[in-house]
Amino acid sequence: MTYTELYKALNLRSNLFDYHLGKLLGKGLVEKRSKYKLTSLGQSLVTYLDIEKQPIVAVVLAIFNEGKIVLIKREKHAFKDHWALPGGKIQFGETVEESVERICKKETGLQLKHAKYLSTIQELVKEKQSNKHHFILLLYKVKASGVLQKGKLFPLDKLPKKLIPSDAKMLHFTKIKLATSIISESNNKMRQEFFD
Repeated sequence: MTYTELYKALNLRSNLFDYHLGKLLGKGLVEKRSKYKLTSLGQSLVTYLDIEKQPIVAVVLAIFNEGKIVLIKREKHAFKDHWALPGGKIQFGETVEESVERICKKETGLQLKHAKYLSTIQELVKEKQSNKHHFILLLYKVKASGVLQKGKLFPLDKLPKKLIPSDAKMLHFTKIKLATSIISESNNKMRQEFFD
């Protein structure tokens, strides 16, 4: 499409349109010849732009050492400054096993020795009766070695009070293969329910 065709089709302010078009060109997602067109990289990503929101798939690690579990302190919203099981999103093109190994190293500094799948948890975050976030969490029990660089070891019978509720519940899901958690947000307060 030409610049004018794009501009009219999107119905944006000209400075906003120019800004985003510049970003797309700079990232190599769009190229300009006689007309603007998607690059092969842009084509590989376009399927993610024009769809309804999708669940985020992530791994959560229960890393045990000498009868204690590794917890990390959250630095971001939601649950900032709460303790949590290490975890993170699976990156595009990454296997689940590669993700478990990467997150183990990134979140704790420990080297993965062995990982065993335990359970899948669906977590829905609702705000005013509409879905705000949707996570599919794959819980793994992990054995790791090395020096713990980030996080802290806690005895299972002395977990911190500021532990994310869903993470505390996950520690009990070792025999359940699928569980659902629904978090309702209202006036900056969160309420969580679990279903197995």
